[in-house]
Amino acid sequence: MKRFALAVLAVTFLASACAEDKPAKPRVVASFLPIYCFTVGVAGDLATVDTLIPGGVSPHEYQFTPQDVRKLQGASVVFINGLGVEPWKGRLARNAAPGALVEVTAGLEPQLIRGSEEHHDHSSRAPDQDVTSANPHIWLDVQLAIHCVSNIINALSATDAANASRYRANGAAYIERLRALDSEIAAAFQPFAGKAIMTYHDALPYFARRYGIKIAAVVQPVPEVNPSPRRLSELRQIVREQDVKALLLEPGSRNSLAERIAKEFSIQLVRFDVLETGPLVPSAYEDGMRRNVNVLVRALQ
Repeated sequence: MKRFALAVLAVTFLASACAEDKPAKPRVVASFLPIYCFTVGVAGDLATVDTLIPGGVSPHEYQFTPQDVRKLQGASVVFINGLGVEPWKGRLARNAAPGALVEVTAGLEPQLIRGSEEHHDHSSRAPDQDVTSANPHIWLDVQLAIHCVSNIINALSATDAANASRYRANGAAYIERLRALDSEIAAAFQPFAGKAIMTYHDALPYFARRYGIKIAAVVQPVPEVNPSPRRLSELRQIVREQDVKALLLEPGSRNSLAERIAKEFSIQLVRFDVLETGPLVPSAYEDGMRRNVNVLVRALQ
């Protein structure tokens, strides 16, 4: 009996020693939904991925909290979109480990659509928020999303060098999925090349450029600032002259002005999800892009 007890103690000690020798998974933080999906696609089961922003909250409306500091402490990497989407970027940098903050849009400067700062006028911008004239909604162009994934692959491979080859293998497989998605979307819109739509907010320039759709006008280029009667008259004229088929609005809320414009201009009101919010599941980005394609193709038909 005594020998048995000693054997059990020995096995327990060895198991405990092995557990201590096994390195802990890197902790990674992603700012919001698309960045979370891209990060999980690369990390797989090699890292623990958390988000700063709950799935149902817009990054434009989120308020940095003391709980976020705890999430950042000890995080190996913190991935953000940049381009002004995260107005609390400066606080992230101050609370994360030096060098841990990575903007996944780095290197996209030549492809950014400029001149949109008036379309993203955050009057409540924090002193440490980025000021940029670039439209930030790059993830709605899958090719640009692939660039972001490449940056995530490089950052995770450098952070956890022992698993670099596995991050690169995961990332390559995920990029192949995104390339297939990009080809699928391009094929779906090929019959509608040059067709005109109108958007309520200025969130779709990258999507339109990539997939051949024309944005004839933006109803509310400055958030919370409604168009004047004169501008509404101009919009009506644009709809007639350019044969605009639909007005695109984000889902989730009733908008009486958008509904009135669609009714009075005799165009469809289409709910197009810019994917800033939603359930935090790995496939949310791909699923959301496919839903958007389906609703917009139906409207253009």
